[in-house]
Amino acid sequence: LPDGTTIFERVLPGPDRMYPDTDSAPISIEEELITSIRGRLPLSVQSRMEQLRAWGIPEDTHGYLLRRNLVWIIEKIIADFGLPPKFVGTFFGHHLRHMETRLSPSAEFNDYTIYGLFKFLNGRGLDKEAAKLMLPELYTHPHMVFDSVLTASGFRPYSADDILAYLPNLRQKYSEIKTSKRPEAECDWIMGRLRPIAVGNMPLAELRRHVEKGTGHE
Repeated sequence: LPDGTTIFERVLPGPDRMYPDTDSAPISIEEELITSIRGRLPLSVQSRMEQLRAWGIPEDTHGYLLRRNLVWIIEKIIADFGLPPKFVGTFFGHHLRHMETRLSPSAEFNDYTIYGLFKFLNGRGLDKEAAKLMLPELYTHPHMVFDSVLTASGFRPYSADDILAYLPNLRQKYSEIKTSKRPEAECDWIMGRLRPIAVGNMPLAELRRHVEKGTGHE
């Protein structure tokens, strides 16, 4: 119309409206439901970064872990198996990442396989360090059963007593060759000889304490 108006008349809410179903009364939502949904929302990137820092996970892994959305599985491994957060985060951020640049898997590698790996070690009573030993074989052959991966990785079972029984002979051997004047040299040399049989069988920190007891550096 000349005055800028139209002859259109807005129909008031009622049965004659074009979309009467939109006149339904709003459905109330309980506060508990809202809280529940909010609790299932993923954490923000900033919150995840703060979590990684609190766990002591190296900064150079953060981008990779966040980009690959691996924090949730790290969190689950820590909670289910009581492993140190720094160890688990570094395992993904350094060791798994290294495998991805060096090896080609024979089938698609699912990150959740790592959860299965730690579950296997926990069930067998093996030390967490065995995961590093097994990772190259596991990454290359993702569908191989864990027992076979363990064997193919060169692992051999030894009791702590079996490992510690080597100490007297190794101390004697080092006293004969004395490769360095460094105070820690003897301990480092012995650890280097025992590490291959200790990995997976006993914590390396515990082994080092036993080694240091006889070297005067405890």
